[in-house]
Amino acid sequence: CVNTPYNNTTEKHLKKCLDILKNKFKIGFLPTELNLKETLSAKGIYVNFLETSHAVFIPQYNLKSDEKAIQIIQKHTQKTIVTIDASAISKYGGSLHCLTQNYFL
Repeated sequence: CVNTPYNNTTEKHLKKCLDILKNKFKIGFLPTELNLKETLSAKGIYVNFLETSHAVFIPQYNLKSDEKAIQIIQKHTQKTIVTIDASAISKYGGSLHCLTQNYFL
């Protein structure tokens, strides 16, 4: 899946890759509302969260999918969920994880 060039990826191939990931590796997926016209934007990328020993900080983008992302992450942790408005900074291609990549707790 990863080695397939984007311009050669078809919807059928993408669906097959996602099915393999879901079934074989038992991983989950977070929603996204990427706007492909905003090439630098990270708006809608919820995997860009920050997890510390006590909490999970989830970026929010003022999108319909914000609440769904919170619900999915909450199902997989007992840690406190903290939402952070990342809508402004995400326009420049980053979000919580990018901004805090060298921060350790």
